[in-house]
Amino acid sequence: MRINKMEELRLMLKLINKVPAGTFLVPLIISMVLYTFWPDLLKVGGFTEAMFSSAGVNLISGLLAFSTGSRINIQILKRLLKHQGALLLVKIVFATILSFAFLALFGHQGIWGISGVAFVAAMFSVNPAMQLSILEEYGYEEDGMIIGLSTSVTLPILPMIIYSTFFSAEGLAGINWSPILSALFPLIIGFILGNIDPAFGKLFGPLVGALLPFLGWNLGQSMNFMEALKSGGAGILLTVIFLLVMSVLYVADTKWLKHDGLSAFAMMSVAGVSTIVAPTIAHVFPEIEPFVTSASSQILFASIITSLLIPFVIGKKYKKVEISK
Repeated sequence: MRINKMEELRLMLKLINKVPAGTFLVPLIISMVLYTFWPDLLKVGGFTEAMFSSAGVNLISGLLAFSTGSRINIQILKRLLKHQGALLLVKIVFATILSFAFLALFGHQGIWGISGVAFVAAMFSVNPAMQLSILEEYGYEEDGMIIGLSTSVTLPILPMIIYSTFFSAEGLAGINWSPILSALFPLIIGFILGNIDPAFGKLFGPLVGALLPFLGWNLGQSMNFMEALKSGGAGILLTVIFLLVMSVLYVADTKWLKHDGLSAFAMMSVAGVSTIVAPTIAHVFPEIEPFVTSASSQILFASIITSLLIPFVIGKKYKKVEISK
């Protein structure tokens, strides 16, 4: 009987892993449904509430940032910056320009149902798991090490800087650096420890995968599923906008960096973990609280769509590259 139970558990995890970013998305969706009908079910105090309610989001996010930092190897990173790093820089610069333009034109409210925080979160999003999978599958194994830096970009740090810069009356001088530094600190400590002794990276690096189910569950405990469904149309529109504007990465990769464009496509998938951006920024800017659920839902839709679409598109592109050779 024990063997059968173990086989059932392995089968369950195997099924979850078949879903793109499944270890994050599946717990999030289940948690959303549970929260929709029983919002106070897990608010019983003690370990249970700390671990399984939305109260644990900040702790898990901090651990995720620390673990990510511990995996960034500075020696390998130097080599990667020439291609993958340059491409990531193009994305950051482009995302920054577009984010400021969107907030200047449409503010918190946004347009067509897409709020300012949803747009900013999407523009800075990179799905590291998808990126790693694609790079390794098509022969760019060492380039996959860039995911440490990609994950850093996907965390709420850069969107927080954008919001703090834009909505501070005194500009850069008036930025409240406390929330930004608090988000950076775990990442920096992890990075330092991981490069002082690679054993730290080996110890804490695997936590990234282990933490994602808990982060997904915790985020779901603040999202109403019915409200999320109302954001479906806007989520699809946000996905289309994301893919259109981020096509600049393909142009940069093929025309400027003189590569085949596969690395650009690998960066054109929205990360499910970007659903954390809106609630994180809302802690500092309470005025965006009404947009948190819709923004997180739109990011979730974009993550699902791009996670299914990009592998198909890049598979077709890779065949064309092979034929051209």
